[in-house]
Amino acid sequence: MLSSCDWRDIAICAFWLRHPEALDAQHPYRPAGLTRERQRFLRLGLELQILESDLKECVNEFKTAYEALYNYPAVLHLKKFSIVYHVDNFHVRVHKLKENLVNLIRLGFGLEVRGSQRIKEALARRGLDVVVEALDRFERHPRVAAAIQDRHRFVHEYREGRHPLLEVDARMRDLERDEDELTRGIRWVTEVDALDTYADRKASDFLEILGCVETLREEMCEAVVGHVVSVIKGRPGGVPGPLRPFVDLWEF
Repeated sequence: MLSSCDWRDIAICAFWLRHPEALDAQHPYRPAGLTRERQRFLRLGLELQILESDLKECVNEFKTAYEALYNYPAVLHLKKFSIVYHVDNFHVRVHKLKENLVNLIRLGFGLEVRGSQRIKEALARRGLDVVVEALDRFERHPRVAAAIQDRHRFVHEYREGRHPLLEVDARMRDLERDEDELTRGIRWVTEVDALDTYADRKASDFLEILGCVETLREEMCEAVVGHVVSVIKGRPGGVPGPLRPFVDLWEF
């Protein structure tokens, strides 16, 4: 197995699955006549790569904000807003990563259906249980499922005008009203411990989800890239010369 397999490797293999004629090209990685199609797959792979990197940065920025930047009484309101912002930011990226991966799998295996459950059912009918199981493990992990559910709830409540953050401007203005030093100090003492406890718990959840994303990438690499290697090796003419280094590296 490739020691440093990433989302772009999975994307190019998904492209080969959809367009096996590219395997016979002089340059399989850049086959003539398929430039735009290849770019569509690689764009999804690159977005997945960026999303995983963004999730890591979200955790760093989140902890920096609540532990250091806004860790004094005068900016308690900013500490609160920062926690809400970074939590939602993380949830959005988890949801987007899952959507991109499901779309990449759908395109690669040439599936007409949409929606994660229908795609998994179609994959299972083709005997691709290892892909289905990897997706299932990710989607059903309690932290991942909760993050995606929270993201849905946030979006739908916001659209329907029911989410409390719609009143954030008014609340911020109220919090920024003039207060004497004693009042600010009391508010800090009574609220900051609960905020930090919540933020610490969310940071721990985020790190657990990051571990799930890394495991998902590794399992998808094993499933998709491994499947493509089997397809290449099983071709009547054997492994094409340009793809021999790829196959050898995978099997090394």
